[in-house]
Amino acid sequence: MRYLPFEHIIYTTHLSEEEVMDILSRCVGQKSGRIFRNSPVKAYEGCINGSRFTISRVVKNRNAFVPRITGTVQQVDTGTSIEVKMQPDTLIWIFSILFCLMAFSFLIVGMMRSDQDDGDILLAAGMLSGIYLLMMLGFKTESKKSGQFFEKLFDAKIISAE
Repeated sequence: MRYLPFEHIIYTTHLSEEEVMDILSRCVGQKSGRIFRNSPVKAYEGCINGSRFTISRVVKNRNAFVPRITGTVQQVDTGTSIEVKMQPDTLIWIFSILFCLMAFSFLIVGMMRSDQDDGDILLAAGMLSGIYLLMMLGFKTESKKSGQFFEKLFDAKIISAE
C-alpha cells in the first residue's frame, strides 16, 4: 500500500524454519519499559511465539512511527516463507485520526463561513497535509530499514510486496 502506512511483504529463503526462528530469536530481545536506552542489546524487541512474532525495531531516539512488525514463518517447498506485516502502533493511529478529525472540522467550518478569508481553509489543509507527511515519512523510513534488515539477515528474496 504505497500511499498508506502499511506494508505486507513475503520473503523466501533457503534456510529451514528452525534456522530462521533461531536467527530471529538471536536478534530479538524482551520488550523493556525503559524510555531512554544507553545502548541497545539487540536490534529488535518484542515476543516470539512458535512460528509467529511481534516485534519493533529498537531506536536510540524517540521515533513514534517505528512500525509494529508481525509475522509468521512457515516451511515451503523451496525453503522457508516469512510473511511480514508492518503498521504503526495503535496509539499513533488514534492520535492521527483525532488530529485529522479536528483539522477536517476546521476545514468544513472554514468553507461554510463566507465571511472568513481563505486563511482558515489553508491552515486546515496544511494541518491535514502535515500529519499525513509526518506519518508517511516517519513510517516509510523505518519500514524500509526493517525490510532491508530482514533481507540481509535471512539472505532472503522478496516474492511479494504490497
